[in-house]
Amino acid sequence: MIDLHALRDKTVVIKVAGFPDTISATVVNIEISGIWILTQELPPELAQAGALIKTGIRKPVVFVPFSQLLFLVATQE
Repeated sequence: MIDLHALRDKTVVIKVAGFPDTISATVVNIEISGIWILTQELPPELAQAGALIKTGIRKPVVFVPFSQLLFLVATQE
């Protein structure tokens, strides 16, 4: 099993409840209740969720609660 903190700065593929596609992202930080990810593949559903996102954030960092994470794929290297 991979220690969650070993995922920091690693590229992962995640599937989040409510979104039809997987997301490729870099893990920025790990918290008790979820992970912060940096992604250029911001799902359109999320991009439409708030006015701040519509202003064109160049490097969107998104918090994903573990309760919404269906799976996470990472390499053991």
